[in-house]
Amino acid sequence: MRATLQGVGVLLAAAQAAIVGVAVVTGSAVLTVLAEIALLAVVGVVAVAARYRALRQRFAQLRRDAADAVARQRLSDEVHDLIGHELSLIGLQAGLLEMSPDPEVARRGAAIRHRAAEAVATLHDTIRRLDEDPGHDDLQTVIARSVEAGAEISVTGTESWTPEISRMSVMVVREGLTNAARHAPGRAVHIHLGTTDDTAVIEVVTHLAADADAPTADGRGITALRRRLDRIGGEVFAETTEGVHRLTTRIPLADPVPAAASPRPSRKALAGVLREAALPLAVTAALTVGVYVWSTAHSTIDDTAVITVGMSRSEAIRALPPRQAPVRLIRSPARPASWDCRVYSNGNFPLGMATVQICLDGDRVVRVTDLAEIPLL
Repeated sequence: MRATLQGVGVLLAAAQAAIVGVAVVTGSAVLTVLAEIALLAVVGVVAVAARYRALRQRFAQLRRDAADAVARQRLSDEVHDLIGHELSLIGLQAGLLEMSPDPEVARRGAAIRHRAAEAVATLHDTIRRLDEDPGHDDLQTVIARSVEAGAEISVTGTESWTPEISRMSVMVVREGLTNAARHAPGRAVHIHLGTTDDTAVIEVVTHLAADADAPTADGRGITALRRRLDRIGGEVFAETTEGVHRLTTRIPLADPVPAAASPRPSRKALAGVLREAALPLAVTAALTVGVYVWSTAHSTIDDTAVITVGMSRSEAIRALPPRQAPVRLIRSPARPASWDCRVYSNGNFPLGMATVQICLDGDRVVRVTDLAEIPLL
């Protein structure tokens, strides 16, 4: 993100420098103003487009989250229906054995029924966890639970990422701590959180025991994590060297949206863009109308007014507006210092700039110039 903003800043600076160069070379105020207006328009369009893209990505993320929740719910229902039913039958049969007159059979039946009840409780707990959002816990909670269970964990760096990136970091750290608990229980684990350019970097370092089996790079957990990160352009590296296992992930800081997903934006997202664009558009419109009213008020020549060379000063003054046009972007032609030259607008939009010059010398009109006909270059 930082590099992107820097690139945009460089482009804007280059565009502004080009406009200044055009102004210096041509000396045309009109071209300079038009170029500045065009630059501002481009910046506005790019800003609105960027916001629209962010809303579109957010909508896509919400759709994926909803699809994941439906899939988890369907899976939990199937597990409950199939395995729960079988466990209930086992418990029922164990209860029948518990009623046997043979004490040994009754004891074993009671044990089986007790184990079946424990299995049902475990199944319910698993289903409850399956129904939950896997990214529900924050990173500190995941680490704290491992510490409470006896893990020795140190953390460097801080987390200041978007919610989507933070959720992915929870998955990464959870996988790393799971591997540590499985392959190196009680051993030191170090977690590093950092940001490099446009990438979030999460590293979980586990110090293995001398006789411990190292987590494999193609294990089920790491493979699933790699699939998740591949969809958003991330990377996973898992390696073991000199008794130290490193799980390193790099996640793009841009909103994680799979390249294959191209959902249609919702009306809500479009409405959000319109709401956010409404205020700057309204301010721009108000400023444009305000400048136009200010520049043309009492400075616009009436279409019926005819000012000709040789007309008397008094007659010309009666036909001219009481105020000269304040916006004067077109350079007037040279004139003698003794002439009294005045400029007026013809009501052009949006600037209402001066387009007519009336020059008087003594009590006569000596020149009438249509400034709009003067070449810009």
